[in-house]
Amino acid sequence: MTRSIFKFSNDIISVCFNGVDKNNKEWTAREIQKHDIPNYEHLLSDINIMKYMYQERKLRSNEIEFRVNNEYQIRQPKGALTILDEQNNFIGFILSKPEKKSRSEIVYALSQKYWNKGIGYSVLSKMVNEWGPEVHRIGLGENLDKQNNQRIQEIFQFNGKELEQFYTTVRPKNVASWRILEKVGFKPVQAEVSIDFESKGYDLPSLDNFLKYCEKLEEFIDKLYFNENIEFGKLYIQDNDKKFTFCKNADGRIRFHYEKAI
Repeated sequence: MTRSIFKFSNDIISVCFNGVDKNNKEWTAREIQKHDIPNYEHLLSDINIMKYMYQERKLRSNEIEFRVNNEYQIRQPKGALTILDEQNNFIGFILSKPEKKSRSEIVYALSQKYWNKGIGYSVLSKMVNEWGPEVHRIGLGENLDKQNNQRIQEIFQFNGKELEQFYTTVRPKNVASWRILEKVGFKPVQAEVSIDFESKGYDLPSLDNFLKYCEKLEEFIDKLYFNENIEFGKLYIQDNDKKFTFCKNADGRIRFHYEKAI
């Protein structure tokens, strides 16, 4: 089998893949390197970007350096990748973060100047439709030479098992991410985090009236949150008869949960 994403040379495993945006301009994704840190500091300290991520605040320099050096797993083929444009300028990153066995959380962020160019869709599509299946096959030990089979197979497993599923959570008002996720093939599901969609009768809003609805929903939740009137597991009913519950989420805010099988 010919691998276009991962390359193996002695004890070094490298990853690189590319694609094009909607204007046919090429981007490249490769493993995060230490000289990328200043670009990450700029990206993750931009409140216009961070307000859509789970921290909802700027990250401090020491936090960013720790994440890049540790949580983002420099030079590990788990999916911590820097995205660059044709001139090698920093676009952003995408991260496939191991969680439970066989599952990985997808997180990504792009610099504002690269928004609305189709890069998010292109990168995410490549990640889940090509990178993911390749990681799955290697995690099963397929087409690996006998000498390095076990070592490489273990590196490519997620908590001891081959990758089988991606998931991610999204702020309700982050409409662009919702559209990208659905276009790539992610499906909204009931989850342990965020909202109990099915058993509590919560229906997802259609994308046609999505923004207006989510602004009202955020207002409703903020009011409960700031008045310290949230009880986990309690059924809440908004004025439009929508029903939902909260789980024990750190900030008490609503999240929607998406999944996609390999």
